Amino acid sequence: MAEAAGKPRPVLALGSLGSGMALPVALGTGAPLWVPLFAAVGAATLLVAFRWSHATADERVRLGAQMRTGVVAGLAATAAYDLSRWALVLAGRMEL
Repeated sequence: MAEAAGKPRPVLALGSLGSGMALPVALGTGAPLWVPLFAAVGAATLLVAFRWSHATADERVRLGAQMRTGVVAGLAATAAYDLSRWALVLAGRMEL
């Protein structure tokens, strides 16, 4: 659970799981992947905007640092996944 200044922030923690739920939702509903992904990104954006608008200056500094950390971690994780998948495809002589 995300914590800020000792206070639990379960809504923000759940908001970060939205993109992970997009694929199962798309598979379960038959919708194109972009539909639940777009909805998840929209919901997360609204949550962040709401939290940002109610934050003090000190909280905004901390939230900005957390967002930067999250972006860097997400990009690193995506790159690691893509590189490992590419290596497995090459090693197994599979098609992409």
